[in-house]
Amino acid sequence: GILVKLYSTLVYRERRAELLQKWRLKGGVFLIGYTAFRNLTLGKNIKERHVAREICQALQDGPDILVCDEAHIIKNTRADVTQALKQVKCQRRIALTGSPLQNNLMEYYCMVDFVREGFLGSSHEFRNRQVIFPFYCTVLTFYRSHILYEHLKGFVQRMDMNVVKMDLPPKTVYVMSVKLSPLQRKLYKRFLDVHGFTKDKVSGEKIMKRSFFAGYQALAQNAKQNIFKQYENMPFAHVCVLIFTTSADIY
Repeated sequence: GILVKLYSTLVYRERRAELLQKWRLKGGVFLIGYTAFRNLTLGKNIKERHVAREICQALQDGPDILVCDEAHIIKNTRADVTQALKQVKCQRRIALTGSPLQNNLMEYYCMVDFVREGFLGSSHEFRNRQVIFPFYCTVLTFYRSHILYEHLKGFVQRMDMNVVKMDLPPKTVYVMSVKLSPLQRKLYKRFLDVHGFTKDKVSGEKIMKRSFFAGYQALAQNAKQNIFKQYENMPFAHVCVLIFTTSADIY
């Protein structure tokens, strides 16, 4: 097989410049985090200017291939990390992510523009082309999305869980319920009293205006009114449940 030398920045700071120079001369794989890369490229926390220049030059002119894991971090063209990465002179850029869309389509644009700069035009042009239409224009939104998918198909490779399903161990989820302490119960009840959640009737408009605990309280109120009673005798296959979660897992 091929022997590949692996370097990492998890060493003493005074040896980083030495390792980078050795990496540039002999080749290999260099592992570095986004924060460390940004700081080293911008010369942060490095007192000696000549050392900062050597490190910056080694990082920007060194690699033939640049691989970015968790590439959804590149979601803002003006961010220091994005600017530092774009200064790296290399022949190939590879972006890996399991969460290409987190908040809006412009974050997706930033990743694509990093891999193939200018392919989608300027951010202003992209924003005008990829308008997110209201719910009653679903067909038009789907059509625009299909055009974008076909446009990027040449270098954007989409994979689902089937690729790694056989290699991953089965996932086990343990749910643990922990009772509130007396002080926590007191604080929680006080919060509900102050914001009016403990009243018999709370209008939907008032609930929407309260961000903290609002979703939970709305669901709790609906549960008390037996809003789901109509689904008790319905086959499970016919019940659609929408769950919002902040978990990063995709299965």
